[in-house]
Amino acid sequence: MILIPGHDWNWRYKLINNKQHLTLKLVADDGSAYDFITHYCIEDLRELPSENQSFSVEDGTLLTAFQQGLYEIGVKNDLTCLEIGLNAVACARFCRIPSPVGRYFTTNSSTISNPKLGQVVSLYSVDGAIGDFIVLDSNIENDNDVVRLMLANPNFEYAGHFIKIGQMIRVSKSRLNYYRLANQVKADYA
Repeated sequence: MILIPGHDWNWRYKLINNKQHLTLKLVADDGSAYDFITHYCIEDLRELPSENQSFSVEDGTLLTAFQQGLYEIGVKNDLTCLEIGLNAVACARFCRIPSPVGRYFTTNSSTISNPKLGQVVSLYSVDGAIGDFIVLDSNIENDNDVVRLMLANPNFEYAGHFIKIGQMIRVSKSRLNYYRLANQVKADYA
């Protein structure tokens, strides 16, 4: 069984524990269908894809970039890359955009001046925590300082805040670091 994005993949909604979740119907090369349940409920979305809206070329381009970013840091499990990648597509395309939270993170000399779509970056909080995030924005202009990121770790606690995998934050580019550069510690999904 091989999952290759195509016109027969489509966005849907499914009631789980009394909440409407955004899902994606995946169709394998052998014709079998699977429901991928994203991390997002309707309340998390700024834009609601229509029921059975096709997985678009834009969605496929985003998925490729997000999976490539994960492969580049050594995530070898294809299923892990697919799951994180599909959640990143849903997050980038449909999720509400939060206020910037840059003051909770440090800057240093190894910051990334021009992050690219799908790149996995690390944030170092003022209280010493490290979190890994996927860059959700493409065409990041030099004058656009704030970047959308999606947490790729199972969870991240920083400066009294707690977020789970798939949650979006926005920070200044000056806070972004190359993946685990400072401590060379592997994340738990790698």
